[in-house]
Parts: sequence; C-alpha cells; structure tokens
Amino acid sequence: MMKLRKELIKTMAAKKARASKDIRSVFLYLFFCAVAVFPYVHAQSIAEPAGQLVPRNLGDLKLQITDYERSGRYQRDVAAILGNAEAYVLVERLSYANPQSS
Repeated sequence: MMKLRKELIKTMAAKKARASKDIRSVFLYLFFCAVAVFPYVHAQSIAEPAGQLVPRNLGDLKLQITDYERSGRYQRDVAAILGNAEAYVLVERLSYANPQSS
C-alpha cells in the first residue's frame, strides 16, 4: 500500500511538472508572438490618418455614433463586410470540397 502511494505521488509530481513546463512554453510562445507583431501593429497605428475628428468627451462620441447609425452608413458598412465574409466562406468551402483543384 505504501509503495503504491509513493508511486502515485511520483506520477502526480511528474505530471504536475510537465503541465507547468507546458504552460511556461505557451506563455513564452505568446510573448514572442507579441514581440514579433508589435512593430507592425505600432506602425499601422502611427500611419492611420489624423483627419478624423476625435471626440472631446463621451457625449460627443455618442452623437457621432448616433449620426453614423441614422445616416445609413452603418448598415451599408455592415452589409459590405458581411458580403466579403460570405464570399470568403464560399470560396473556402469550395476549396475544401475539391482539394485536388489547387
């Protein structure tokens, strides 16, 4: 009984160490991905046009959002994005349905 308990403790310790190592590996991978992507994201945010008005407070932002929705631009933008997404899904579905054609 005592031998079985010692084996069980050893096995559990090994599994815990392996899980800890796996978690560290995942965090390390995520860190390196973030470091690799940061310059590209930062460059995009710098390059964004400064021509758009930045609201001074939350009330101004609410008015801008309300105007955007009432003007119909919101519905047109959503329809355009959904159309692009639908086209993409259809193309991908066809490529998976017929993998030899690629």
